[in-house]
Amino acid sequence: MKLTGKQQHFAQAYVELGGNATEAYKQAYNAQNMKPETIHRQAHECVNHPKVSARIDELQAIADELAMKKFEVSIEEKMKLLWQIAQDCASSSQDDHGAIKVSNPSAAISAIAELNKMSGHNKPIKYEDETKISMPDLIELVAAEEEWYRKDQKQI
Repeated sequence: MKLTGKQQHFAQAYVELGGNATEAYKQAYNAQNMKPETIHRQAHECVNHPKVSARIDELQAIADELAMKKFEVSIEEKMKLLWQIAQDCASSSQDDHGAIKVSNPSAAISAIAELNKMSGHNKPIKYEDETKISMPDLIELVAAEEEWYRKDQKQI
């Protein structure tokens, strides 16, 4: 698809101007001495020209892709932002009565929970207890602990 220089300029200006065909035509062509109706009509014909229209579609697709990449945030950036939110929301201060107040604990917890999900740390941990103890032995152990606790309390 071969366009003239002016057609290419028109297509680029059309995309840059957000679809304003009249202004794009004024930028691409010598339109100073033309009537507004003529400029409008010529711009309409230009935007509907098959080759120009195809080029506009190509340029718009490129512009859309670049716009999406501009606002794309990496996982690492998201995690840094969440960590900053968690820290800011978990910051504490003392009120006039000396009580410590956390600025926004629920937001801090939510940010940390999201970080855990993103990093895979939210999976339950399985502990396998290899210690086997019989019920009588457990009762004896608990009784011994209770006796030790009572003795310790008497000494205080």
